[in-house]
Amino acid sequence: MFGLTRRNRLSGRWLLICLLVASCLGCAGLDPEQRREQFFSMRLPKAGGETVNLSEFRGQVLLVDIFNTWSQSSMLAITGYAGLYRRYHQQGLSCLGIALDKLGSRVVRPYVEGMDIPYPVALADEAIRQGRSPLGDVSITPMLLIFDRSGILKKIFLGFVPIEQVERIIEKLL
Repeated sequence: MFGLTRRNRLSGRWLLICLLVASCLGCAGLDPEQRREQFFSMRLPKAGGETVNLSEFRGQVLLVDIFNTWSQSSMLAITGYAGLYRRYHQQGLSCLGIALDKLGSRVVRPYVEGMDIPYPVALADEAIRQGRSPLGDVSITPMLLIFDRSGILKKIFLGFVPIEQVERIIEKLL
């Protein structure tokens, strides 16, 4: 049993390394400031029909949750992020969900309403789904990106992460 667990751990590490390399190759030639500017210039449709302009989040600590509505891990993560948003929004925390579902608002809008998500949820465009956006490869969900008030990406989590760990990071950034 120990060998199987160790092998899975090593496979997971190699997968993470490959994903990070692939993400960096997609942004080759861009320095961090250019990538940050591209990210904060993105405009995405919201599940409710309006548009979210990521420049609205400048100057705030920002959690970006990239998810699929069919994922149990995403559902658990969203519950935690909603709680953090309600607790820390007045202190400068913002959250943005980006749904990868190909059926778009037909599935995402009822999901947002049913989950009572208090922050904006955008629909991923084809560039995001194909890894050709400033977000890079988003094939593992949930994926959480944490930005500080300067717009600097401070942490990336792939897969489910305990909400207490996210909260400790947020408290330091606020």
